[in-house]
Amino acid sequence: MNMFRLMTVLTLALPALARAAEEPARRPEAPPLLSHDELQRRLNDPHLRLLDARSRANYEKGHIPGALWVDVQELQALTRPETLSDKDTWARALAPLAIDETSEVYVYDDDRQHNAGRV
Repeated sequence: MNMFRLMTVLTLALPALARAAEEPARRPEAPPLLSHDELQRRLNDPHLRLLDARSRANYEKGHIPGALWVDVQELQALTRPETLSDKDTWARALAPLAIDETSEVYVYDDDRQHNAGRV
């Protein structure tokens, strides 16, 4: 009797499972951490650091005023075990970005925050 119930439930659930498998997974869009209006007000804030994690070519085509381009691959290379805890290496890599303990850093990209998350 229990096997009959199980088979019935599976048979009824199968069409729904098949439809779910056909639909591509969708990630919900996260709201921006910094609204457009707030960004406009803070563009001249000396503590605000905007990092552009898009390709160099896209950065050069246009970027948010004051944003600095960051080489995602270069930073990712620093996460190797031999360099991960090397303060001097990290200091040299981050120096051009002018980030210090008073900085409020926001990173953006054009790939659903994939590269921004890596940075």
